[in-house]
Amino acid sequence: GTIGRHVEELTLLLASGETLRCSPSENAEAFDATIGGMGLTGVILTARLALLPLETPWVRVVKRRGKNLEEILARLEEEESLSRYSVAWIDGLARGRALGRGVLMRGDHVLAAELPRGKALRGSLPERPGPNVPFEAPSALLSPLTISAFDALYYAAGRDSTGLSGPASFFFPLDALGSWNRLYGRRGFVQYQALLPRETAAEGCRRLLEEISRERAASFLAVLKTTGPAGRGVLSFPKPGFTLGLDVPNVGERLRPLARRLDEILLALGGRLDRAQDALTDAATFAAMYPRLPAFLAVKRRLDPNGRFSSSQARRLGLAEAR
Repeated sequence: GTIGRHVEELTLLLASGETLRCSPSENAEAFDATIGGMGLTGVILTARLALLPLETPWVRVVKRRGKNLEEILARLEEEESLSRYSVAWIDGLARGRALGRGVLMRGDHVLAAELPRGKALRGSLPERPGPNVPFEAPSALLSPLTISAFDALYYAAGRDSTGLSGPASFFFPLDALGSWNRLYGRRGFVQYQALLPRETAAEGCRRLLEEISRERAASFLAVLKTTGPAGRGVLSFPKPGFTLGLDVPNVGERLRPLARRLDEILLALGGRLDRAQDALTDAATFAAMYPRLPAFLAVKRRLDPNGRFSSSQARRLGLAEAR
């Protein structure tokens, strides 16, 4: 579930200088506004979290390929109860019937009794850092042709398999390549994390991928995940459905119009954006995606009446007044 479901208590430093202890049963309104509030209600001084005890540092990973978007979505939904974690990499540039083909990866923490002989039972794994990208990639590397070739190779290498992985390799695969963001060149990229209800996910993902492809904003990374019930936070991002995460190259003056078109697709299909990865959405779009926004603003005004806690994103989205 969401991080908010694992937070048991917070101590919050308010704009007045006072501290406020809050939890699901004490000062619950402040707690719910702070979870997902992006620092706009105060400074979190302490947090008590419910954690998952592990017997070993290993993850058992099951990989399965899917030939298109519909098959990947179906497998994610069918197999989400089989493992604690599931994620799918998809080929965002494949066309026709192969659009959205990808590799589904499921993972579970390995119990001590399940550990093969010779594997370390305790302690951290010495996962070696990978090579470092030494310079910003030239723009030619980001052409649809080169990224299509990369996607095709990744798909071909993702054969059905089961094996053990270290936690970093499974949870943070991109970090195996140091300074991987340099692959997007000097202009960089923006992240676009979209959530769609299950009933509109196939259409929505297809339309988003097609829109990005038309703009020739080829992305190395396109990731699908399932999402469960909404979290406690007033501005909680998740609700039952699927998320599609994209790294969209900065295509200059075409980027903002592209983002607007992606937002329109999401709104039409009952979706929303993850504010933690948003750089371009406007206030009206955000308000339409998050109907509980007025409730959040009411709590913020009570906790921070002079608007001391703010950010450039908060002002852009109408969460804080311009100063």
